[in-house]
Amino acid sequence: MARILVVDDSRTVCALFARVLGEKHEVRTSGSGEEALEVLDIWPAQLALVDINLPGIDGFETLARLKVSHPTTRTALVTAYDVDAYITAALEKDVA
Repeated sequence: MARILVVDDSRTVCALFARVLGEKHEVRTSGSGEEALEVLDIWPAQLALVDINLPGIDGFETLARLKVSHPTTRTALVTAYDVDAYITAALEKDVA
């Protein structure tokens, strides 16, 4: 059983991930990058699924900070938007 943190400002998306992944894993959710970093400080996760478009710090900045503060946490960016532009941005920001 893995610990997975889902970071998305949509409660519906968080609930969907929690329901599906929660069948076999321990899942927590967060609505912002700042909150996600706080959660990880007290609840280390093996995987963080992070939306790109978040209020406050965006998903790119969240992952950049997460790589420093929690280097063993695996990460994945998720989005419902044009992925080609985001893939390029992720590679440029070294968070891919």
